[in-house]
Amino acid sequence: MLPVWLTDTVTSDLDRALHYTLLWGLQGVELRTVGSAADRVPRVDEQKVKRSLENDEMLPAAVSPGLFEAPLSARARWMNGLATFDETVRFCERIGCPRVVVSSFRREENGPSEALPEEAVRAYRRAADRAARAGLMLAVLNETDGRRQTGASLARLLDAVDRPDVQAAWNPAAALRAGEPPAEGLRALEGRVTLVRCADGEVGADGAWRSASFGQGDVGWEEQLQRLSSAGFEGPLSLEIHVEPRPREGLRAATRLIKMIRAAGRLKVEG
Repeated sequence: MLPVWLTDTVTSDLDRALHYTLLWGLQGVELRTVGSAADRVPRVDEQKVKRSLENDEMLPAAVSPGLFEAPLSARARWMNGLATFDETVRFCERIGCPRVVVSSFRREENGPSEALPEEAVRAYRRAADRAARAGLMLAVLNETDGRRQTGASLARLLDAVDRPDVQAAWNPAAALRAGEPPAEGLRALEGRVTLVRCADGEVGADGAWRSASFGQGDVGWEEQLQRLSSAGFEGPLSLEIHVEPRPREGLRAATRLIKMIRAAGRLKVEG
């Protein structure tokens, strides 16, 4: 398992982000916005990105270009993203990135959020086929504001898409916020996880979500990592930093994550 982090949860300045990566002892990065909050991959300074990664011998574990973040009803928007997906593929090829994180479409205010329209399934297959030709993995993320919030619902989407190069970007914190025990969500996705987003928090008595320092909330990260290790998962564990002050929290979170990875390698989970 590779400890990495989603850099723009602290800074969109790549040089500063890579400095933190090395300082915290992490092995790579997931890139989303680079340069400014408006600069979303792949429309960033590619030469600077490539040069900076090579100079620091840093692994680009994944990119998140924003594909399928719109509601399914906003067809023109997501179709445009699909039409320009080749830009992301070429960007990944040039910087040596093996996977692309995509969304599960934004939840609609009206209509069944759990439905699996054939149009959506076809869209994922089109993106997957293009990614596969370049040897890339498509990682679909369950999100709090997405149509797929839980591991179980994400597993149903993967079943429908039915492509070996479309796997899960598993976010147990989002599943917990949606009311799914993270252990159950991971069981639903067993063997089909290519990246894990690492955040923590708790649902208060008032029903509100409160972010917590990584490993200090209710996700149950020790169990998550032990189960992932037992299943043979060797992909990136991508930290999201949501607790202030973020640079200091990043160091704490990275230290805990690395310790948990080491412990998970020595432990087995039954069942």
